[in-house]
Amino acid sequence: MQSHSFNVALPVQSDNEMGILTETFNNMAFDLGKLYRGLELAVNEKTHRLQHANQSLGVLYQSSQELTASRITTDNFQAILKHIVSIEGVNAAKLQIDEAGEKSTILYEGDFSGETNNVRELVLDDQKLGYLYFEYGLPCPDDALIGNFVQILSRAIYYNHAQRQAEQLLIMEERATIARELHDSLAQSLSYLKIQVSLLKRTLKDVPDNDEMAKSKRVMIELDTGLSSAYTQLRELLTTFRLTIKEGSFGQALTQMIRQLAEQSDAKIELNSELSSLELNAHQQVHLLQLIREATINAIKHANAENITIDCVVDEEVTTVTVSDDGVGFDAVNEKINHYGMSIMQERAARLNGELDIQSKPNGGCLVKLQYKRSKDN
Repeated sequence: MQSHSFNVALPVQSDNEMGILTETFNNMAFDLGKLYRGLELAVNEKTHRLQHANQSLGVLYQSSQELTASRITTDNFQAILKHIVSIEGVNAAKLQIDEAGEKSTILYEGDFSGETNNVRELVLDDQKLGYLYFEYGLPCPDDALIGNFVQILSRAIYYNHAQRQAEQLLIMEERATIARELHDSLAQSLSYLKIQVSLLKRTLKDVPDNDEMAKSKRVMIELDTGLSSAYTQLRELLTTFRLTIKEGSFGQALTQMIRQLAEQSDAKIELNSELSSLELNAHQQVHLLQLIREATINAIKHANAENITIDCVVDEEVTTVTVSDDGVGFDAVNEKINHYGMSIMQERAARLNGELDIQSKPNGGCLVKLQYKRSKDN
């Protein structure tokens, strides 16, 4: 019995008391063996359940650790999906993150064999955040465990929104402070100078003309033109500094900005964007908004275009943003491109670690193209 084997059958050689005792012993050994095997199966089943529960607690703990990141990124979401697929029975998982005004972000882990009806909606504080799709076989995963992962993913998306909003609020507050200082100092100074130049022009108007006075009037006209141009540029700069990104959504901010620009022009402006707030930090969002705005304003003011198209295309490694128009164009070789504020756009492209390319020819429209490598460290 020390070998845990109860397969013992003694030969019954007589019908006397020894024979009866032998048969009773054989029946007892059989019953004990049956009982032992039942207990062994029960222990194995309990052990398997404990191991499964331990694994579940482990992956839940590891997944919850992703929520402690200083900034939750797609890498954190991908790690949570890997933990889900590591659960016994789960073959594949897909995460869909919805953002207002943007194309949904889709992340995969594992291989789906076909369409799946296993879907859970991600909701937190009555805010719909996306969906979790998963495919499983046997043994079926515990429903409560999947529910815990749904809660973790919901919180991760929610925290990501909150983190982006906090970053954007800090940047916008800083920029608003700069805008107020510019308005209270430089804008008021320019306004004062414009008033003084207007008074001087009115005074010189009645002075008889001579060579010296004609030169003075020409200088006065140039000074007035320069002041008006500087004041206009300052107003545009203040408008740029006051750009806002509402509710952490780059897509909404971009759409709202283009809508406002469309109201200032008869040109038809078309926007096609695949950019995601999830993969852009606050500084990148601001620089992209400003660069797109400046390129679009150039097309509105200088190109006399009927159609302006803005395309934002994302692939695995590179993001490409283009602003094209069918306007009058210019000679990119001989024209002073900086007249159109391109130097500022070049600086913004450099801050995105990207390259800006400007293509144009007379009566051939203009194409402003920005390309920069996607970074996982946003």
